[in-house]
Amino acid sequence: MPHFRVQAEFRRRDREAPWVLAGITVDGEFWPAIDGVEPIRERLPAPGLVGWAKLPTPIVAPDPRVAAQVGLDVTRARWPDRVRAKVPYAPGTRHWP
Repeated sequence: MPHFRVQAEFRRRDREAPWVLAGITVDGEFWPAIDGVEPIRERLPAPGLVGWAKLPTPIVAPDPRVAAQVGLDVTRARWPDRVRAKVPYAPGTRHWP
């Protein structure tokens, strides 16, 4: 069975705001934490508003879709204080550039 490296993406509204889980990346493909979140495609208004953390061990899964779901579950369990219903810099939010 394949092994996938997963990286969590976190965003924050400004440098004083708490980090929020935006999604994860599996083999270069972004998988959102909630519907409607898209990868950052433009420069944000300030540095330090997007951050990443690699999950410490690869995920064993039959395909990237399953690896993404497991990765999101692991990330939510590892950083429960960063799970929110709204993600900064997502379409439909007031923080979208």
